[in-house]
Amino acid sequence: MISHILRSGLVLVALGSVLRAEPLAALSSNGTQLAPQGGTVVLTATASYDNNPAALGWEVVLPPDWSLVGVSGANVPDIAPTKGSTGTMEFAFVTIPAGKAEFALEVAYPPNAAGTTVESSALFRGDGKLTTVRPEPLTITAPASRGRTATRN
Repeated sequence: MISHILRSGLVLVALGSVLRAEPLAALSSNGTQLAPQGGTVVLTATASYDNNPAALGWEVVLPPDWSLVGVSGANVPDIAPTKGSTGTMEFAFVTIPAGKAEFALEVAYPPNAAGTTVESSALFRGDGKLTTVRPEPLTITAPASRGRTATRN
């Protein structure tokens, strides 16, 4: 009985080392509706992993006319675009945090900006392979209309 339990335990240990969890990535925001006068929104990029990758990078694609205000958080990437950058933002870590990397991007959007989506991807290199994780696109809606519509009878 004990030898059977020990063999089962060894099989589970062996399976556990083979069945590693894939890395995860998410992009979220501090708001999902834009203001009519324009403003900023904070996007938070989070990557988590069981085994520290040898390399970790992020790509965040900003909508047209949006620009980077700044990058902050617990794990600011070592390589990041400069303030005012537009389009595809590329970030990379030289020193990779243990277990999880999270940082925030403050981005500016113009007045009367239309609803949009923000796409992103996280790239993990480890165990001799490159894994790309694409979080669900982040949907941000247009401002609610403030005006009233008049009707005639």
